[in-house]
Amino acid sequence: MTPFNTDVDILKREPVLFEELHLPNQVLLQGSGATLAAGVLTITDGDFIVRKIGPGHVVHLSNPADTLHGGYEIVSVDSATEITVSVVRADTTDDAVPPPDSAADVTYRIATFAPQSEAAALVLTQMLGLQPGDPGSSLDSADLVDTDGLRAACVLRVIADVYGLWADGTDRGAFGRKSLLYRKLFDSARQLCRISIGTATDGTVDHVRNAGTFRLVRE
Repeated sequence: MTPFNTDVDILKREPVLFEELHLPNQVLLQGSGATLAAGVLTITDGDFIVRKIGPGHVVHLSNPADTLHGGYEIVSVDSATEITVSVVRADTTDDAVPPPDSAADVTYRIATFAPQSEAAALVLTQMLGLQPGDPGSSLDSADLVDTDGLRAACVLRVIADVYGLWADGTDRGAFGRKSLLYRKLFDSARQLCRISIGTATDGTVDHVRNAGTFRLVRE
């Protein structure tokens, strides 16, 4: 299913997950020797289109002079070898803000948490009695009128799951505590999610549900 959140949403909350805590097996594209000018990153050792890079993804940039170091939003894919990037914006509808400096010999990495985001969306749609999480429901997540609350909750769930994965490594204590914290934050956010569902083409709201209310089904 289509996730409710993007990687940029995760970047806003936990930038470190796109730095040393990215998941190596979920790197879409990486390389070196790129150039950055006026917010456009140009590479010579990869293909953004083939790797299905798009808006909402995050690119981590660094260079030997250390004028670049961190995650940036991918605003658009302009060609197979060029993307427009922006510093993190409060709203993705705002104008792109290019990094302040141009740079050469840039190392780049585009990692994603799409699998975790899809899993979080399935959990929430199951709790809400919507397809695809609840296959027997007559209501579909595609009919949601507003997904802002679900996006915020999913981000918390994704971060909890990622720290849970890292907790299986050498620093079980710190990562385990972070995972537990974000799981509690997710549970609180989930209980506050109140969604509107409109199945009519005129935008009329037909159903209202609260993810904090559990439904009992007789089998």
